[in-house]
Amino acid sequence: MAASDTHLIKEAIEVTDYVYAALYDERGLVLIARKRQAGYYFGPEPGQGGRIVQAGQVLHGAGRSSLPGGKKRDDESILFGAAREFHEETGVEVDDRAIARATPWRHDQHDHDMRFAGGLFRVSSQVLDATARRTNINLIEGDAAADEIRIDEITEYDDIHQYYPHAPADNELDVCGLWNLHNRNVRAELASWRGDPDLGWFYYILSDLSVELNLGPLSVLGADEDADLAGVR
Repeated sequence: MAASDTHLIKEAIEVTDYVYAALYDERGLVLIARKRQAGYYFGPEPGQGGRIVQAGQVLHGAGRSSLPGGKKRDDESILFGAAREFHEETGVEVDDRAIARATPWRHDQHDHDMRFAGGLFRVSSQVLDATARRTNINLIEGDAAADEIRIDEITEYDDIHQYYPHAPADNELDVCGLWNLHNRNVRAELASWRGDPDLGWFYYILSDLSVELNLGPLSVLGADEDADLAGVR
């Protein structure tokens, strides 16, 4: 890590922790989603039930790329929290055979009261492809539920999964795809996220993943590789 980055990992006395999941495979493909412009329902949190927002709640990073994730609960490890958030936002559980590693905690460079970390989950290519397909199907169900919330056909959170059983618990993601970390253009785009207030956290997590794949940090551009799978960048 460059000397200019060392401030990102300083310890803080009180912080709010966020965790994100990077699901990837041996091909160097990683699942990356796009945030919705607004969310219309949100799943239960400790001590409170799920909630509906008929007018829609504008999301942080709306319309931009994202790793599934969110706020870590006090009693969770990085990996457990990242896997839970992945399930809540995609409707798909992280495969229990995944090889998992947590990235280091880093502090947000704009707000040191927040810090973030990633769970890197390596799965087989078959599991990753199936997860991407299933996630997009589930997100379509979530879109349908959001449509019914907007027109006041669904008014209670508990009714969502009665009509749309595969909709994710949270209405935050729009679509997902598989991005190829060997691809020079993909690496350049991800490298451009560094310092971005919406995307900067994901840059560091995905750069850690790139190192895990022996590709070097994202600042090092790789050789172009053709991606012949649907939905792969």
